[in-house]
Amino acid sequence: MRPVACALATALLAAACGGGSRPAPTGPRPAASTRSSPAPARRPAPVSEGFHVVQRDGVALWSRATAGGRYALVVRRVARRPHVVPVPPALWPFDADLGEDARGRPTALYSRCRAAGRQRSGYPGTRRACDLYALDLTTELERRLGRLSTGDASERSPALDRGTVVFVRVPEPERPGGAARLMRARLAGGQPRTIARLPAVTIADDVLGADFDRGRLALAVYRAPSVDPAHGEWVVLLDRGDGRLREIDAGGAGEEHADRRSSPTFAAGTLYWAAANDEPAGPPDARVHRLDLRTGAKAERPVEGYLLSVAADPVRRAAALLVSADDGAHDPSVEWYGTAIVRAIPRAGFS
Repeated sequence: MRPVACALATALLAAACGGGSRPAPTGPRPAASTRSSPAPARRPAPVSEGFHVVQRDGVALWSRATAGGRYALVVRRVARRPHVVPVPPALWPFDADLGEDARGRPTALYSRCRAAGRQRSGYPGTRRACDLYALDLTTELERRLGRLSTGDASERSPALDRGTVVFVRVPEPERPGGAARLMRARLAGGQPRTIARLPAVTIADDVLGADFDRGRLALAVYRAPSVDPAHGEWVVLLDRGDGRLREIDAGGAGEEHADRRSSPTFAAGTLYWAAANDEPAGPPDARVHRLDLRTGAKAERPVEGYLLSVAADPVRRAAALLVSADDGAHDPSVEWYGTAIVRAIPRAGFS
C-alpha cells in the first residue's frame, strides 16, 4: 500500500506521539553519538500512513491525519484492510493502548483532549481537559470513562492489562506544587488510587506513552526542571512490579538534536521503546531500544526516517515490530508537516 502524504494543520506538542513545541533551548548542542551500529535494513512496504501505532493479538491501531487537520482512529485486523473506526476525530493522534477488560473482551483505551487556545500560527495550543475513553473492539462503540476523568486535571496515556488500567493525571491549571500523579484503577468499577507522584511532569503534553503488563509498568515522560522547563530531558521509567519507578534511559532536549524517548511496549519478557531526534537541524537518527527484563541486557537497532513510535505484539511472539515514522523526505518535525507511515520491521537485527 502506498504511503499517503498527510498535510497536517495541527502542531503537536511533546506527547505520546507528538513533537516538541517548547521554547527552543539555547544551551550547547549535545555531543554527536559515536556508537557503532549496523546499517539500517531496507524498509519494507508500508502498511499505511499513521501516527502512534500499537498492536496486540493481531490487531493494530494508529491515527491517520485528515484533511480537516484532525486525526481519525484506524484499526487493522489480521488478513483485513485497515479501516477508520466510527468515533469522533481528535485534535492530536490518539494515545491508544490495547488490552482486555476483566471479562477478556478486547478493548482500546485512549484520551481525547481540548486545546488551551490557539497559537498565532493557527495551530492548536497545549492539550488541556483530556478525558479517558474506552473502545469495545468487537462493536467499535466508544464510551467516556467518567469515573476516571476529572474536571480539574487531564488524564493521559492509559494502559490496560486484564481489566486494570494505569494512567497519568496532570493537574490543571498549572500551579506550584501541583504534581502529576500515576493512577491505577479497575476498569469495571471503583475509584482510582495514586501509585506514584511525578513532580517533574507539569503539562499533559509531557506524557509520551505508557504500557502495563502483568504488574510491570513502563512510562515515557518529559522531565522538566523547575528552574528552566525548556531544558529538560526525555526519560523512560520502569516499575518491575515492586512499586518503584527506576530510570532506564534518557535523552536530551537540545535545540538542534532533541533525542526524544517514547512509546514503551512490553512483549515476551522484553521492553521496547523508541528513541529519535525530532529537530530539523539534523539528519534522521532513530533507534528502537530493547531491554531484556530477565538479564538486563540492552540492545538497539537503527530505523529509517524520524521515528514516532514502536509497538510489539505481546500475544503473538513471532509478529514483527510495527513502527510509525516519517520517510525522511519532509520536514523532520513529522507531526506537523511530514508524511507518517506505519511499517513492519523484524524483531531481529539488534546489537
